[in-house]
Amino acid sequence: MSEPKDPRVPSDEQLATMSRDELVRLGLKLDDVELVEYDEPWPVKGTRAERRAEKIVAGWFALGLIAAIAFIVIYIAWPWQYRSAGHQALYLLYTPLLGVTLGLAVLSLGVGVITYVKKFVPHEVAVQQRHDGPSDEVDRQTTVALLSDAGNRSTIARRSLIFRTAGAAAGVFGLTLVVLPLGGLIKNPWANSNTNQSLWHTGWYEPPGPTAERVYLRKDTGNPNEIALVSPADMDAGSMQTVFPFRESERGNPEKLQAALTESDNPVMLIRLRPEDAANVIKRKGQEDFNYGDYYAYTKICSHLGCPTSLFEQQTNRILCPCHQSQFNALKYCKPIFGPATRALAQLPIEVDATTDWFDAQLHPDDRPRVWAAAADHLAGKTDEYRCEFRVRHKDGGWRWFSTRGKAVRDAAGRGIRMIGAQADITDHKRAIIALAESREQLALAVNGAGLGTFYCEIPFNKILWNDTCKAHFWLPPDAEIDFDVFYACIHPDDREPT
Repeated sequence: MSEPKDPRVPSDEQLATMSRDELVRLGLKLDDVELVEYDEPWPVKGTRAERRAEKIVAGWFALGLIAAIAFIVIYIAWPWQYRSAGHQALYLLYTPLLGVTLGLAVLSLGVGVITYVKKFVPHEVAVQQRHDGPSDEVDRQTTVALLSDAGNRSTIARRSLIFRTAGAAAGVFGLTLVVLPLGGLIKNPWANSNTNQSLWHTGWYEPPGPTAERVYLRKDTGNPNEIALVSPADMDAGSMQTVFPFRESERGNPEKLQAALTESDNPVMLIRLRPEDAANVIKRKGQEDFNYGDYYAYTKICSHLGCPTSLFEQQTNRILCPCHQSQFNALKYCKPIFGPATRALAQLPIEVDATTDWFDAQLHPDDRPRVWAAAADHLAGKTDEYRCEFRVRHKDGGWRWFSTRGKAVRDAAGRGIRMIGAQADITDHKRAIIALAESREQLALAVNGAGLGTFYCEIPFNKILWNDTCKAHFWLPPDAEIDFDVFYACIHPDDREPT
């Protein structure tokens, strides 16, 4: 059985012929809504106060429109690239102007909407009984009528000035939400594609050709005009520092020196791994020669969203991006192992400049102080000649031993002006010495473990060399001097002649 129809609900034919006001009254009645108070803000239409209020609201919307347009223009056209001291007037205003214009646009739209509601929307107090269940067709139509009536009573339809300014301000403000994410794509990504100013390259890129320069690794000392190049001897095992590109053509050019330190894609992490960690490195295919010994260079720009990956954990050899918590394994070509990043950090190929500190970089860290101390002592006249043995890193990553002898050529005052000498590769000799020492150590361990006594006879000199175990066999102290007389005295008289 169907439920009885509410006598208050008109038929579909009656509903189709009802006016908006009738639908409004019907909707209030059906929803059990009682209007307690419904005051018109402007009972008398067209007064000066009403027009003044309308202009105030329109003024706020117009201000929001102007601010939104200004934001877009500044974001696209204002000089945003860094400028050196003395040329920073416009550059320093870029970020503040963006904040002021965007904030003013939001504020103006908000104040305009609030002012309009307070000035023109009728003040209504209503009481409604709550009902459960879905709405039927009559409820939907009466609701539409109520909303339409609210818009009509707010007088927005006949206030074209407010309507146009509000629509324009809201529309242009909406464009700012599009400009923000797309602003970086406005310039041509293929422009200057063969230079380090393109989107495809960083400041480390040097276009090939006859004028190509060597790019050095530079430290930031806090003074942009101070040039402090990085030397392998500057870093301890397990350390990391941030480096920037430097070219000799930039020397004496404050603007270029400053730009190298401030361009967002220039910072690079130079990491010196500990020897035991460097032995476990897995290199990326095609980048096997990008490192120099224990030194590896990776970009500080995270492969996720470009955040700075500036944290290096020495114990775990992980590189961390503090923004989104991505982690990269420095022992496996900086492959991501945690977080949202999916690509490895870009690796910078590095080598040591043969014209500067090449020799110092090749020396074994344990030998470096001794090599330079011996050279300093000879140049100071403390030794007659320079003699030293040291290890040098081979191109295959191993170490070779060299023996060097030299002598300083001095001027009339006795100061060394140059050195001449010769050196020889003694790697095989050193390996033989090490192997002999290891063999002797192994033999000593075997003899001592078996309790064997050993001796060595120097017959022409009437001397016998016994080890401590052999002396103990004859009840002699370890420091006893042994010759043939002592030996024969320890033997039974009947056994001396055969012996």
